[in-house]
Amino acid sequence: ADSQFAPDSPYYVKTDFPNNDVAKGKALIDAYKADHPGELVVELGTTPVPANTATTALVAQQWGRCGVTVQQKTTEQSKFIIDAATGQYTSNLWRQFAASDPDGDFQWWTGKNATGVLALNFARLNDPQINEALDKARATPDVAVRKDAYATLQKRQTELVPYIWLAHTQWAIGAAKNIRNLTNVSLPDGQPSAAMVAGFDGAVRLTQTWIE
Repeated sequence: ADSQFAPDSPYYVKTDFPNNDVAKGKALIDAYKADHPGELVVELGTTPVPANTATTALVAQQWGRCGVTVQQKTTEQSKFIIDAATGQYTSNLWRQFAASDPDGDFQWWTGKNATGVLALNFARLNDPQINEALDKARATPDVAVRKDAYATLQKRQTELVPYIWLAHTQWAIGAAKNIRNLTNVSLPDGQPSAAMVAGFDGAVRLTQTWIE
């Protein structure tokens, strides 16, 4: 992945997000070590799930080729999230984002949530350009304006690299043939709600679903 948006998203733009380049990475680490002698150690945390620990092991191996010593750490999920919200981490591996509309991820990116004891902006990145782009997209229904704003978001994130994009999680919801109205939910006025999204913690709305 090279963005929080998948290539088939209407909001995706190619920003030349950095690829895995061992030679360039080693040069940067060597330059850092020239000013800061000694071993460069980075802690990389995740939850104690085999797929996650296998991924951190792979990342540790790749970073090791550049001269970084990675200390892998696993933490039970509830504490893992609390530690992230309170800034008690160095780097973490987890999945996030992918709302059906990008504004659904506003709270994770806005600088308004980047400070304080608890910060929903887990990267704690408060960038004026990103904040302006998010506010611009939120303030209009104009698709072209919103696309431009989210393009600015992606380009700025590529410049600052608060996140390293690895892959897009593929979600699926399975149900027996006698389950009805799994994906259709109406609002109190009868209008259809926003599309069901499986990407946030795997949650599914069952308020108007029944077994036949």
